Amino acid sequence: MNIILDPFLIYGFGSFKGWGVAGAAIATLTANLLVTLLFIMKTKNLEIISKKSVWNSRLMKEVIRLGVSITIQRVTFTIISIFIAKIIVGWGADAIAVQKVGIQIESISYMTIGGLQGAIAAFFGQNYGARRLDRIQQGYRKAFALTSIFGTFISLIFILFPQQLFSLFLTDDTSMKLGEDYMRIIGFSQLFMCMELMTVGAFNGIGKTHIPPIFSILFTALRIPLALLLSEPFGLNGVWMSIALSSVFKGIILVIWFRKSLGSIHKSLAIS
Repeated sequence: MNIILDPFLIYGFGSFKGWGVAGAAIATLTANLLVTLLFIMKTKNLEIISKKSVWNSRLMKEVIRLGVSITIQRVTFTIISIFIAKIIVGWGADAIAVQKVGIQIESISYMTIGGLQGAIAAFFGQNYGARRLDRIQQGYRKAFALTSIFGTFISLIFILFPQQLFSLFLTDDTSMKLGEDYMRIIGFSQLFMCMELMTVGAFNGIGKTHIPPIFSILFTALRIPLALLLSEPFGLNGVWMSIALSSVFKGIILVIWFRKSLGSIHKSLAIS
């Protein structure tokens, strides 16, 4: 819904001239309202909280402990994105519009792998509780293979057909040129972004929810100085490069760290 509404409400169609930035906000709000409505419709007949349930402070503390680091990560990501947007706005409204539409196209990657991330977290959680490290290792290998195939495919699509993708949403020459550069540069990071998201699910499944936010905050924050540094020789493309490079770093390091974590878990289970 967001992908469909963005170009129409920002730029308009026919006699409708569009609402610019306000149109982008309305598109996002509409999509969020739709999702909320669907959730309400889906759960209205489900008893989410039993009438007989009581507050369990121990479980509440455990939920907060597991969730607080993820919350900090997401809030930090939003704050950093605001700074990046402030840098991009120096190249005008077209640059902001291109990034907005580009992010929506890129959501093909992270929404798809986001589904796999949730499945991995549940699968790993079950087997970690059952002390079945062999199934965790096998599951990670298969998930990694699926992610690599999908990520490589998306990367190739973005790199080889950026103009065709962007022309579905924007048609003016300036936006098309900026959008083509954006898609091609971001395309080189898609495989690594998919690896990162899948591995975050793996870490969440074994209860180490604090590890991904450490690297995510560090390398996402690195986008700001990288954007300022690379924009000097490469202009706006330097900003896109900073985003792509941070995703590459996060993907590689998280995969290596998770494999090391599996080794530590294997030793601890062997000792116990």
